[in-house]
Amino acid sequence: MNNGTLCAPALARAGLLWGLMGLCALSACSNTLPGPFLDPLPQDLGTPDLIPIKTHLIIEPAMLPPIVLFSGTPETPGTRERRDFKAFRVNEGTGEKTDVTDVCFWSVQQRSGQRLSLGSIDHGHFVSAAEVAGTGVVDAELADLRSSVSILVQLKGAIHLAKTLDGTDPPADAARYFKGATSAPRAPSILYPPDGSVIPQNLNELEVQYGAQGDDVFEVFLSSTLLDLHIYTGSLQRLSLSSQEYTLLTDAGNTGPITLLVRGASKADPSTYGESSPVRLRVTPPVVGATYYFSTVIPGQGIWRYDWLSSPGGRARAYATDQTSSQSGQCFGCHSLSRDGRILTASLSMIALGSGAIIDVQNGGRKSVQGGKWSFSSVASAGDQAAVSGGGALALLLVEQGTLGTALVSGGGALLSQPNLSQDGNLLVYVQGQPVAGKSEAHVQNGSLRTLTKANGFGVPTDLLLTQGAQNNYYPAITPDGQWVLFTRANGDSFDNPGAQLFAVAADGKSAAFPLTSANSVLSTKNNAVLGYLTNSYPSFLPLPVTTAGQPLYYFTFSSRREVGVEISHTGATPAAGTTVVLTPNTAKTTMSGWNDQIWLSTFDPGKAKMGQDPSSPAIWLPLQSPTSSNHTAASAQTFFNMDL
Repeated sequence: MNNGTLCAPALARAGLLWGLMGLCALSACSNTLPGPFLDPLPQDLGTPDLIPIKTHLIIEPAMLPPIVLFSGTPETPGTRERRDFKAFRVNEGTGEKTDVTDVCFWSVQQRSGQRLSLGSIDHGHFVSAAEVAGTGVVDAELADLRSSVSILVQLKGAIHLAKTLDGTDPPADAARYFKGATSAPRAPSILYPPDGSVIPQNLNELEVQYGAQGDDVFEVFLSSTLLDLHIYTGSLQRLSLSSQEYTLLTDAGNTGPITLLVRGASKADPSTYGESSPVRLRVTPPVVGATYYFSTVIPGQGIWRYDWLSSPGGRARAYATDQTSSQSGQCFGCHSLSRDGRILTASLSMIALGSGAIIDVQNGGRKSVQGGKWSFSSVASAGDQAAVSGGGALALLLVEQGTLGTALVSGGGALLSQPNLSQDGNLLVYVQGQPVAGKSEAHVQNGSLRTLTKANGFGVPTDLLLTQGAQNNYYPAITPDGQWVLFTRANGDSFDNPGAQLFAVAADGKSAAFPLTSANSVLSTKNNAVLGYLTNSYPSFLPLPVTTAGQPLYYFTFSSRREVGVEISHTGATPAAGTTVVLTPNTAKTTMSGWNDQIWLSTFDPGKAKMGQDPSSPAIWLPLQSPTSSNHTAASAQTFFNMDL
């Protein structure tokens, strides 16, 4: 954002400068010109050629201590801080400084990713916004000269009172309940978000969920090097950050980690209060593009989509569903999306070998593939072809022609399924396993991961990861840089397996497979860190990385049946608290009754993977989806096309 003023006389225009200089020389009126723009002319003019004088622009003060804002109390609005700057044009030959403050163009430039304006500046007089935290620069410009100084704005002691729908609003003087001594037995527990979460700036929504210990007034405290934000609420379970609070938080989080604490107190006894263990959050630059996922929402079962930059209300909307398709009741099942977002391929069956469809997302058209049926597909980045699996074999789909090519590889009795193409189109990873008796091709067991490369015409498969015993490796997803493969591992049937876990392996096969421990783990109110019960499955990458500390970081989605604090609290059969449950395959329908798949977001750090460290982060729930439906098989592209089917 640019806030500034321009105050420069017409003399600054180059044409007038040269004209006035020539006129002055011819009339011999003076050997100098007034004002800050020209230096004295030499006494012996000879010819009217000018001697160039090197100058530069400086701003004073060149270094500024942090600008600290105190927002005070709800009854006392925050004050605006003022700072004065001067601009000088410096003659590099003589060191002489000329004050040009009033004739410069001044502006305030926010740091990349900063969404709230830091303030405005006029004739060198900077006035901060009333409630903001962030970093930026003050610029001064004079003709082709420019100078900048950095500014840092801190917001300390910001106090907000959160209104709640159930009427449990906090008292106006809520802060006074947190002046006494801390009491460990009264400490609330933070149920969401998990410690170590990584959040894209444009997630645009964050809810803090906690367990109370008999308290009735709470403080949610968010702090960083730039921000101290105290939010008070009477809600016994959760606090949703307002849009203003979320923007404050993520702007401040651009410069370092955020610490979250929840404190609880009793209005009947303000002598002590409890304080939770800290939860640390990290904010990254925004993600871009679109995410398309399958949802069982009724009505509207099928593919829903979300624009990361501008979806209205921050929610996904129906795209290709039983309500939007031309054939009523038809289901758009497993799907794939080209990296550029133009082409989507789908199987018109959720759990079986179905007729294939090619959707022109950019222009809104759709065509069927003559005689083409498949269960799974993966579209090349350019959208010109796709790898599909069906009938136990792999084949290439020619998108423009709408026809299937000859089979790339046949299973010879094995089931070949779930192909995934790298973004550069040079690598294809797929599953070779065994069919499950009496089940469709959506079910595979004893899966190994194999690869084909464009260099050999996708014709000579290579083993990437072989199954061992009852182990099943399936749903591969290649990282955007083509160096790693994420996949799902469980024993038994791949379909709806409650014991599913996320793993990764080097795409060249030179590393052993390793679990994504942080992404797999969960803190649940009923089953603390219980694995083997969560159905962590179907990883899929957002195609463009975000850059943090100069290094790429990849976001990926996956589906899971874990709880979301108190937002999604599981009902039905659950394990005893703190126990580890290992379920036999295919018991999900009875054992996990009422547990919906939801889409979660984690990150993959390739630098950590190379060093043998866990490259994932604790997963966060995507608020774009409905918590009452089952949502999974997300696919993402770098561009969103706002065209209905």
